[in-house]
Amino acid sequence: MNKEEPLRDQAERLRKRIAKKDSSLPEVDAGGALPPRSRVHQHKKKRTRWRLKYPIIRLLALFFILLPIVCFSLYTINENNKKGETEPVSTEQENYETVNFDNGDEDHQQDEKENPDDNKENVNE
Repeated sequence: MNKEEPLRDQAERLRKRIAKKDSSLPEVDAGGALPPRSRVHQHKKKRTRWRLKYPIIRLLALFFILLPIVCFSLYTINENNKKGETEPVSTEQENYETVNFDNGDEDHQQDEKENPDDNKENVNE
């Protein structure tokens, strides 16, 4: 086997591929059938290519721009959830609880009337 043989096979394959492409294209006369160059390039779509210079800096800038927006939105969502959990304020005029205090002497006198024996034992002890 010769060393040049694989290269020749590859060259033959490339020639055949080029021949197929040439045969699929319609042949055009070079005389004047082609439109002017300005008309051809007038409708050409321009590719917008995004060049990323300093991608880490841009990523950090985006992060710091979005950080307060996200924090504020989470705060408002959290506050809205807390408002739903609170109990409604009563519409009554009475916003306080009344507490009745009895005089200590009256309680002591009522206890003696109810259980006179128990009170005497407590005093003797």
